Amino acid sequence: MRTTLFSILGLGLLASTGYSHMYEAFPYPRGSPDNPKLSVDQKDVNIHTPATSVCRGHPAADVTYNLKAGETLNVKVKGPSSAPPSAWATHKGGHCQWGISYDDGKTVAVFHRQDNTCGVQDDGKFDTVRTDYAVPIPKDLVNSEHAVFVWSWAAAQGGPHEMFQSCVDVSISGGKDGGSYTGDNLVYRNFPGAPDLAHWNGGVDPNFGDFTKDIHPVTVSP
Repeated sequence: MRTTLFSILGLGLLASTGYSHMYEAFPYPRGSPDNPKLSVDQKDVNIHTPATSVCRGHPAADVTYNLKAGETLNVKVKGPSSAPPSAWATHKGGHCQWGISYDDGKTVAVFHRQDNTCGVQDDGKFDTVRTDYAVPIPKDLVNSEHAVFVWSWAAAQGGPHEMFQSCVDVSISGGKDGGSYTGDNLVYRNFPGAPDLAHWNGGVDPNFGDFTKDIHPVTVSP
């Protein structure tokens, strides 16, 4: 099992506050504790803790899902099974990005974003967990036998360096045979080597311009 000093300290903090972080649970990401095909030693029991490296440091793995270009994928985000949903931390929201990579997560072309209120219901209180997201898959993705579907969440509140990330090994069908795909780059925040987000108390990020200023087009291909 993957255990680091950072994750141990993080779990201690969560135990003291009574809240647990969340992760993208479906499609199954690398190290998923929910994937029945993984052995105990292959499961990342700390998958819900903040990421400190791309794809949480997990190497490429077997494909667990076929992305169908032009269709909508129902993504599920949740906390660990050991904690009830009422204890899953919303962090008052934040910015989520979903994208595709053909080089093992190094370069990601983002094609869907949930800005400001990712992880939380947009109800004015920003305390209720939101677990389901309809993510449209671009019709012009390049088909591939092995690519990486990347999810990242930079939290609105929490401790320092709280960015969550999951990487799903996918195949892609129904798109283009050859060529490239252009989307937005993945903006890193609350991540080693990247700026931190200024905390805000739910709703629209008052410093959203500090996030969007780093968005620019990026082109990826198999």
